[in-house]
Amino acid sequence: MEINSVERNPKKGREGHDPITFTAENSDGIDAKPNDAIVVGVRIAHRDVLRVMIDNGSSADILSARVYDELRLDRKDLEPFHVPLKGFGGAEVRSLGTVKLPVRFGTAPCRRTILLDFVVVDIHNWPYNALLGRPFLNKARAVTSTHALKVKFPTEFGVGELKRSQEMARRANLSIFKDKAGMETLSIFEVDEEVQEDHPETFELDPRDETSREKEEPTESIVLSEAEPDKTVKIGARLIERVKKDVTNLLREYKEIFAWCYEEMPGIDRSVISHNLAVNEKCKPVVQKRRSFNPERSAAIKEEVSKLLAARSIREVKYPEWVANVVLVKKKNKQWRMCVDYTDLNKACPKDSFPLPRIDQLVDATAGHETLSFMDAYSGYNQIKMHKPDEEKTAFTTDQGLYCYTVMPFGLKNVGATYQRLVNKMFARQTGRNMEVYVDDMLTKSITADRHTDDLRETFDVLVKYGMKLNPAKCVFGVPSGRFLGYQVHQKGIEVNLENIQALAKMVSPRTLKDVQRLTGCLASLNRFIAKSTDQCLPFFKALKKGKGIEWNEDCEKAFQALKDYLGRAPLLSKPETGETLYMYLSVSEVATSSVLKPEVSGRLTKWAIELSEFDVEYLPKTAIKAQAVADFVAEFTEPSIEVARMMVEQNKKIFKWQLRVDGSSNTHGSGAGVVVSTPEGDSVECALRFDFKATNNQAEYEALIVGLKVCTVLGADEVEIFSDS
Repeated sequence: MEINSVERNPKKGREGHDPITFTAENSDGIDAKPNDAIVVGVRIAHRDVLRVMIDNGSSADILSARVYDELRLDRKDLEPFHVPLKGFGGAEVRSLGTVKLPVRFGTAPCRRTILLDFVVVDIHNWPYNALLGRPFLNKARAVTSTHALKVKFPTEFGVGELKRSQEMARRANLSIFKDKAGMETLSIFEVDEEVQEDHPETFELDPRDETSREKEEPTESIVLSEAEPDKTVKIGARLIERVKKDVTNLLREYKEIFAWCYEEMPGIDRSVISHNLAVNEKCKPVVQKRRSFNPERSAAIKEEVSKLLAARSIREVKYPEWVANVVLVKKKNKQWRMCVDYTDLNKACPKDSFPLPRIDQLVDATAGHETLSFMDAYSGYNQIKMHKPDEEKTAFTTDQGLYCYTVMPFGLKNVGATYQRLVNKMFARQTGRNMEVYVDDMLTKSITADRHTDDLRETFDVLVKYGMKLNPAKCVFGVPSGRFLGYQVHQKGIEVNLENIQALAKMVSPRTLKDVQRLTGCLASLNRFIAKSTDQCLPFFKALKKGKGIEWNEDCEKAFQALKDYLGRAPLLSKPETGETLYMYLSVSEVATSSVLKPEVSGRLTKWAIELSEFDVEYLPKTAIKAQAVADFVAEFTEPSIEVARMMVEQNKKIFKWQLRVDGSSNTHGSGAGVVVSTPEGDSVECALRFDFKATNNQAEYEALIVGLKVCTVLGADEVEIFSDS
């Protein structure tokens, strides 16, 4: 049974070839009632906006002023709109103006993006975020069905559709009918438009639910073997029971891929890979002067050496040419971690230019998947063995004796590149498809939860083949979201790390130069989530212009508090879909510091920060950007106002003046002088004078001064700084 259908004119192009129809199947499960409205979610500008009503009777597309402000758009950019608006009861509604914004709607690949002229209104208690009327429907060539509660529209890849949740609509209708405030301003039309309007559900502007904002996904521990109940791993608590059962059985089947201690970690076979130092033979070996430690640290070193000997990660060595000292680092649990100072050895090793993946690309490729599993190798670097001839070069000294590593230790040069070589080789068939790997951080991803068991099995087979072991304490399987390489990733997109937001929220107003530099460094790491970060951070850079001191004024404080508020509701970043039309936007601003603020996520410091996290060592940047360099950059490239430009010209005149240097001399044979004129551009004019009359040194300089002033006048100087010793 066909309810209604609309077929587009085939002459209008490819999009018009597919007919738009609504059949009985489209209405299955829908109990339409007279007060049900079509309320959908679309993407307006850079934000996903729900609670958007589709209204065939409205002759304008309406945007709430509250949403406009949430988009971080300036009301000064609104174009005047002089056509009067009125509500359902005839009350006039104030319009703030119009704005042209892109609207994306539909589901990939049947998705479209169009530009709409929105009328921005400021109405108290208006239950919508936006209203899409006839201009939207005509431009999108969309067709609505109030019976099916859907909107269909043609796309290049077929017919797309927008639909809504009927249960939420019913609940919203009841709440709206009970609300007596603002009932005459709920429907917006131009004058003389009289169309009754239904009321939608009241979705939040931000499409993320509260659970997606939690610091960690809820998990539950499963026992891998009944004989060893203390050996457990974490699994997502929200997995559907069928998938949870399959993943649990899979983990128990592959329980040998986990290591619970060093003794259970055989390591990667040397035929697969080993770490070669390639020490420059021209470099002289260095034996570091032995350091002394207090009893507490000595006990920690002795304990660690015993563990490494038991795990066969180190061995005793005699007569080594290279000897390094151990260094103790405090872990988060207040215990000591033993490291080795390989500074001298690293200087003798060439840099391995093997490329590490770009972190931002890995994070973008991870977003949009329904189910994720995060895995971490057990003492990752120690699973790769040292090149046999290079073992003794890793020697270190302790109270117990001299030892060298048989496995690749942390702290050696190029260990990250060696590990990346290994994982690239291991997961070559999976990387980019159902897995992403950065050094020892591994992630298996699945578009749907049903496919996750198969994806995990493929990953586990590779781990078994190469003998790599996982750390069960740092693995979690089958969760919808989690932290990966410093970002929070899930199906809907990428979110800022909650810890970064909390650090900024707890930060007090800067009072010193270092405080402002610390703030700008923190913002640099969050720059990807800050719209128009240049404009929002400009007051901070102005405060740094003097270099040695700061001027933290009211504008700085307002910008600081506004950023705290903004990042408290930081946007959700989504990746573009294949086949989706992308629009280029030019952000016009009086300043240009975005490129300076953007941190290079593939940089060496970021890579080390991620690698250090394996050892509970937290990297705190001294300053993520050079604050004074940025301040100078802003000062140089900021588009000045006329008054500021005049002041800058006057200031430059004072700084870059014409300069005249004169000097005279006399003796029994006569007198002479020298003249040097320097222009503001750095050019110079030099003159040598000889006088035919007798003169003292001072008189010769006076004559030179007269000549120099004449030269400056000819060259067009209006202000000259004179240097003379007379």
